[in-house]
Amino acid sequence: MKIIPVSNRKGGVGKTSVTVNLAQGLTIIGRKVLVIDLDDQAQATSHLGLNGSDYNVTDFLKGTKVSKLIKSYKGMDVIPGSAKTVPTRKK
Repeated sequence: MKIIPVSNRKGGVGKTSVTVNLAQGLTIIGRKVLVIDLDDQAQATSHLGLNGSDYNVTDFLKGTKVSKLIKSYKGMDVIPGSAKTVPTRKK
């Protein structure tokens, strides 16, 4: 098993595009892929059309069984993101 993280603190550098396209490419050549969308804006989830899922990465972080979280999309598995994963700061 290989883990390929895609991260960068700066926005607009192509993290979602790289993640989704790499995952799809690996799926096409027969690799099993799990995308975990930890983006606080859930962009990969939105890109893949998985908005409104019953469970999301917040539930994953709270200990929900992974089997309940995983959604399938074109041969890849995805744990959808949620805009609720990052708490807002109180002023």
